[in-house]
Amino acid sequence: MNLQLNGYIFANNPPFEMCVNDNVIWYLYNMGFDTHVFHMHGDNVLDPVTNATTASVTINPGQMITVLMSAFNPGWWQLICHFTTHLSKGMEANYIVYGGPYGECPLEPLQKP
Repeated sequence: MNLQLNGYIFANNPPFEMCVNDNVIWYLYNMGFDTHVFHMHGDNVLDPVTNATTASVTINPGQMITVLMSAFNPGWWQLICHFTTHLSKGMEANYIVYGGPYGECPLEPLQKP
């Protein structure tokens, strides 16, 4: 059994894209029966449970959590489930933060309502 992020395994998804200084919302939903630890490399998120900035957020079965991130660190980064057994079964993805050595942001800005 492979564990998925957005239906992809082993980081074969198109990377999530953002630009330096973007405010990012991550919607995390655990549809399985195991606890997961959503872990960011490169940036931190605001954990809504502890109200602390952290690189890891625990999410239990059936739980949905919304976490906020400010993309300050340009680069090509990995996000994983921090449980080794889940990571070894493919629960990983990539995200890219454009800026600095990664060039100007090619993304269109969001329209304000």
